[in-house]
Amino acid sequence: MQKEGLIERTVRSDRITYLLTPRGEDAAYVLLAFLRYGLRYYAASAEVARMKPLPSFQDLIREYYR
Repeated sequence: MQKEGLIERTVRSDRITYLLTPRGEDAAYVLLAFLRYGLRYYAASAEVARMKPLPSFQDLIREYYR
């Protein structure tokens, strides 16, 4: 993902962090859409059915920018 410009890696003496680039933020919408679609239409197990509802895209973005 770093090679494709989706994330940016920062190395410090005590930790390594990864942040989404603007290109990565755009790709996140697509990946989340695939995830939501798969969970909604192809996850037939009872465990998945008991999961709490999936958050909306707006909620996910709001959480990301908090």
